Amino acid sequence: MPSETNNTPRRRAGSHFAPAGSADSATFAAAARRHEASSAASIRTSLPSDDAFGASETPRPIGVDPSETGAFARLSAGEGAVIATRATSEQAASAARTNLETTGSMRIPSSRLPKVKRRHTRIKTDKRLFLGLAVAALAVIAVLGFVFGRAYDSTSTQQVASEQASQTQAAADGSIALGDLTYALAKQPDGKYALTRKSSSSAADVVFEIDGTPKALVLFNGAFFIPEDLSDGTWDVVAYMVGDGSVQTQLSDSSGNAIKGSGTVSSAQLADGRLTLVDSEGKSTSVPLS
Repeated sequence: MPSETNNTPRRRAGSHFAPAGSADSATFAAAARRHEASSAASIRTSLPSDDAFGASETPRPIGVDPSETGAFARLSAGEGAVIATRATSEQAASAARTNLETTGSMRIPSSRLPKVKRRHTRIKTDKRLFLGLAVAALAVIAVLGFVFGRAYDSTSTQQVASEQASQTQAAADGSIALGDLTYALAKQPDGKYALTRKSSSSAADVVFEIDGTPKALVLFNGAFFIPEDLSDGTWDVVAYMVGDGSVQTQLSDSSGNAIKGSGTVSSAQLADGRLTLVDSEGKSTSVPLS
């Protein structure tokens, strides 16, 4: 007996429609068309016009139940997110330790590090410029040294000249210049000797007279010293500080005793701030003047 062939299509799993050709399918198709028409009308009235949206912004249909369409599916074991708990934390730590023991340290050994050459930026300098600056500096130093040297020499020369002028001596018939004045020993009409002074525009005037015969004229630090032979066979030294109101006096030692001796003065010598006198008997007397 020949078998009957069932030409009715089998219904696929998950399909929500009846097989085509059946009465139920025709009825369901008509209901679906009515539903779609009413849904489309509802969407057109509830949504903005097509001009308000672009091609990619057209609203998606609504009113479709995902549980009926199969859009959502239940996750199987091992899928999805893991909620961190004490148990899962311990598992993650254990897995990390196992991975570290298996793969070892993640640091790159120094032998495997890439070799990179260091490049030092070289600053290009002009040696000729530095040489020129050095020569100019040496020239300036030389000029300054010359100028200061000349100034120092001039000052030293003036100082030496001033010291020599303030520490000098002359014979009894000589003269000594001090400032704008010239001092000398001159015999007066009465037979006595006197210390005189004169300028280039005036005649000599007497500063003071002495009692004996002068043997030398000595200048030391602004003071005149005159060794003299006295008529009683002795000698002494007259001192005079240059200045208005100053008077002559007899030179004395630190104890206040007059510097004098017997006989006559043979020589008088100024050296190192000391006046050394030698008398006719050969006796030497050194007198500090400073």
